[in-house]
Amino acid sequence: MQETIKEASTNAEKKRLIEAKIEQLHARLVWVADALIPSDPEGVMPSAKEAGVVDKYLARALLLRDDMADQFFADIEGLPNDAPADGLAELTALGAGFGRISRLVSGAYFLDEELTGRLQYRGQEEIVRDQDYDPMIAAIETVLNRGQLYVDAPDD
Repeated sequence: MQETIKEASTNAEKKRLIEAKIEQLHARLVWVADALIPSDPEGVMPSAKEAGVVDKYLARALLLRDDMADQFFADIEGLPNDAPADGLAELTALGAGFGRISRLVSGAYFLDEELTGRLQYRGQEEIVRDQDYDPMIAAIETVLNRGQLYVDAPDD
């Protein structure tokens, strides 16, 4: 029985399995990536193929999201080897598989630092929450810092 990527015990083993699957399904992966991210008509942004998504970045994206890798490859295996006339229609017919494939391919596309530099996109950043933040105190803090403004009205 073939070991799944998720079950592989080390990252090195996962990477080996991912790279073998990419090599096996390379033709499909190239047309899929190009159907999802085609060439920019103005030539400003490269297509997925021009950016080398399948050859340079897809393995890394799949290693980062190894929880999706096995199903991603199962989705790809259900597609024709040669690019269909309407590749995007073929992909959207996959239903949930379309979301999985498009997430991983676009994620791989954005691993290209030169490309993200053009977009001035720094990538996802961690949001650090202040553990000492209390919404009630935050709402009244300015009032507490400012001090009392109440002035007694004259009795007349």
